[in-house]
Amino acid sequence: MPIAVCINKYDINITVTEEITHWCRKNWLPIMGWVPYDEAVTAAQLDGESVVDHNGSAAAVAIRRLWEKTAVHLGLQSLQGDQ
Repeated sequence: MPIAVCINKYDINITVTEEITHWCRKNWLPIMGWVPYDEAVTAAQLDGESVVDHNGSAAAVAIRRLWEKTAVHLGLQSLQGDQ
């Protein structure tokens, strides 16, 4: 079973992010992406929308990149190819 990591709100505590990153590399776990803390996520939730559909915020961009990298990692098509 493929395993990968995404570090959410990585910019809240850089020391912890570095520890997670080091642990993943030491244990050969690929990091698919880092999603920053972004108030646009809460705004999208309150509007009942997906953050990637809500706006072009930093988190939305990071999540799109995360999906594309994960799709490659899993051998799937990107979102553009699926539609």
